[in-house]
Order: sequence, then C-alpha cells, then structure tokens
Amino acid sequence: MLLQVRTCPGGSVVVRDPANDCEFQACPNAVRVDATLEYGFFDGTTLRSPTEAEYIGVMVETSKFYTQDLRRTFPNLDTAVSVRSSQSFNPSDTNLPVRINFSLISFFLDGTTNPTQAQILSAIAAADYQSK
Repeated sequence: MLLQVRTCPGGSVVVRDPANDCEFQACPNAVRVDATLEYGFFDGTTLRSPTEAEYIGVMVETSKFYTQDLRRTFPNLDTAVSVRSSQSFNPSDTNLPVRINFSLISFFLDGTTNPTQAQILSAIAAADYQSK
C-alpha cells in the first residue's frame, strides 16, 4: 500500500484520512475561516457574469491580498490561500452583483502559536481594502 502524504507550508506532513473519504488531514498549522466577498463593476461597464478565469483570478489576488495584509497582524503567517466554495451573479443588484463565498486557509510557521478563527475574522474585518 502506497501512503500518500502532503507537505504543508512550514514543513509539516499530513496523510490521507480513511475516516474522512480519504481527504488529506488538515495541516496542524492551518486555520480556516469562511468569508464572503461582494464585487461591483466600474461605471460604464456592462454588467455580466464573470468568467471562470475571472473568478480564479479574483481568488488568486484575494490570496495575495490577505497574505500581505494579515502578516501585519500575524507575523508568523506563512501564506493565506483563498478557496472558492460558491459564487453568484445577481444582475438586479447594480452596486454589488457578484458574490463569492470562500474559505480562507491561513498557514502559520511551525513552532509558533496559531491565532483563533475569531482573531483572523477580526483582522479580515479590519483589513485595509482602500489602499493599493
């Protein structure tokens, strides 16, 4: 039997869990929170449902943003990864027609103390969404 392993950021190793449909075990240095982002379009832009590539791009940029922003509060953060769980497009909402539900999985360096979900959610709420 071949044992499959995954190396987590920070170097920890996890294996598949047969009691959980053979999914990989969670990295011991990871904290997951669920969040939602709502997006609009610039004035004069035609309202339309984003393409799959655009949704993927938003998640890549969201990961970069939260990795950078959360490091201000949690210097032991290795990386933050945004994983989209669902999305919707509501053309009748002309201000914020795009809604993306996602999990933000924050990986912390081994040997350090992980923040709680509440602490991460608080940091997300306080993030600087206006600067570049």
